[in-house]
Amino acid sequence: MSSLLHSKYHQSGVQEDLTDAIRNGQDAVEAIPVDHPDRAGILNVLGDSLRCSYKRSKSSEDFDAATAAFGAASSQENAAPIDRIRAYKDLGSLFVDCARWAEASQAFESAIGLLPQVSPRTLPRADQQYVLGGLSGLSSIAAATALQANRTAADALALVEASRCLIASFAMNARSDVSDLRRKSPSLCGEYEKYRDGISRHGSWRGPTATLEKSPEDKSLGRSLADLVEVEAKIRRIPGLERFQLPPESDELMRLADKGPIITFNISSIRCDAIIVTPQRIWVRNLPKLTYDDVHTRARSISTRTMSRRNVKVRVSKKRSSRKQLKKDLLWLWESAVLPVLEEPDVQQYRNVWWVTGGSVGLLPIHAAGDHSEGSLENTISRVVSSYTSTFKALKYAREKIRDESVDHRLMLVNVPNTPGYGSLNTHHEVEVLNEKFGGPVTLLNHPGRTDVLENLRDCTFAHFACHGTSNPQDPSEGGIMLVEDGEPVLLKISELDAVNIRHAEFAYLSACSTAELPAGKLVDEAIHLSNSFQMLGFRHVVGTMWGADDHAAGEIARMFYEGLFSKSDERREGELPVAQALHEAVKKFRGLPGNRENIAKWGPFVHIGI
Repeated sequence: MSSLLHSKYHQSGVQEDLTDAIRNGQDAVEAIPVDHPDRAGILNVLGDSLRCSYKRSKSSEDFDAATAAFGAASSQENAAPIDRIRAYKDLGSLFVDCARWAEASQAFESAIGLLPQVSPRTLPRADQQYVLGGLSGLSSIAAATALQANRTAADALALVEASRCLIASFAMNARSDVSDLRRKSPSLCGEYEKYRDGISRHGSWRGPTATLEKSPEDKSLGRSLADLVEVEAKIRRIPGLERFQLPPESDELMRLADKGPIITFNISSIRCDAIIVTPQRIWVRNLPKLTYDDVHTRARSISTRTMSRRNVKVRVSKKRSSRKQLKKDLLWLWESAVLPVLEEPDVQQYRNVWWVTGGSVGLLPIHAAGDHSEGSLENTISRVVSSYTSTFKALKYAREKIRDESVDHRLMLVNVPNTPGYGSLNTHHEVEVLNEKFGGPVTLLNHPGRTDVLENLRDCTFAHFACHGTSNPQDPSEGGIMLVEDGEPVLLKISELDAVNIRHAEFAYLSACSTAELPAGKLVDEAIHLSNSFQMLGFRHVVGTMWGADDHAAGEIARMFYEGLFSKSDERREGELPVAQALHEAVKKFRGLPGNRENIAKWGPFVHIGI
């Protein structure tokens, strides 16, 4: 009843509805046993109503009552972890309103500390996204309040790293942390998975027939939570697993930057910063010209100016106005965010940089920022070779993947120039150059269906997709690449790739539209797009597109890229392909052709994700 009255107040704005919601919430809290797991959810509803009252009255009494409700919910150890996380998040937000930064930081850190107890891997992908969508923005505000409380850059970065891309993180844990545990102690691994999966299946709302008495499931939840803590302590006593399910420590983050600086942008309504990691140190570069509202406004503007597919032709007048605004947006991005970072003395000594794209800054083409007028060097592409990664953990996962040098390279080439209902694509350049230059077995799949692609994907080291692609802002995991079955278009979805086990994956080139586009919305912290999914499958390098690629540009850049990549075989370091360098040079070469330099929508979408 309290929840219904609270919703009614939000619709009506009538004080009486809010007063009734608070009264009913207090009655419900008094009626339920103090050790009942559902008590935390009831306290959260009461806290929401009290917070609304505080915002109207600004009275210390309402503030104290709201913090007490959220505090009691967050400290209920036998409650569902998601209820406690929400309570800590709401408690932190209250402290932010009063600029009580240390208390806010502690609350958000406590929320993030509970995230490993939430196990979305046992849920369908849609349910995973629903649960995590409710935690949108937690990472950014946690890092911002940590910095406001004068905590270190490493502290802030650890919070970001522990709370972004959780769906991918659980998948990586299953293939790394959990696989290591299974190898070292199968019995402890079995206990860990049993308790965590049992906790994740417990919902805080069981419908109108739920009883106030503790059910067997409620008692089981309390035992599972206590057992999970005990098992995790045992696991961390095993050599090599001391950091099991914990964020990486500072020295580990700095080791990852041995090939070049790794830069995370943290965007919040409180403050905006770049957190920079090199092998020597971790530090913060505050970005006073960057604001939360500007990031989202400019991201929408850039998305509007770059909306197209490989075969779409745009009117000249529309092209001119779009190009003009896109130039303004990319110059703003350069001056507000990228240039301050690249001007840092400890960054200037490096040629390669990695941009971490979890969070709202992933909506922006950092690699294409700046002034691209003739002769200008005030742009990212003239200063550095850019690579992207969703998190430090994803970069570590890709770099630690053991390569079997004895395995012959095998290419799967998916060629779909004609998709029913879609415009025809010119994929001639891509197919020709790969057949000519690859130097190994090539499996050419012309207009294949999903089964053919998934079966061949398991055994390939290289994969190239020349086809249409799509992203889905409402449900990112429903984006993917367009194939053909029985003469009809069919979508190979991101969600369908989760179970694929690729043994020798090395490099994937996704020459389709929007394969590295991060849709805006509640799941922006999850960085769900096709290119990141291919990295999670085990591909160490992925080339994707942040928006719809021009058909001619896609073909030409693919040709220039492969010619450059295979000509650089003598430059491989420890057997690694110079993918980032080859893409950088191909894009610069295409950009340098007559009429292309300021036509950023053509060459700008192509990005490297990986090691």
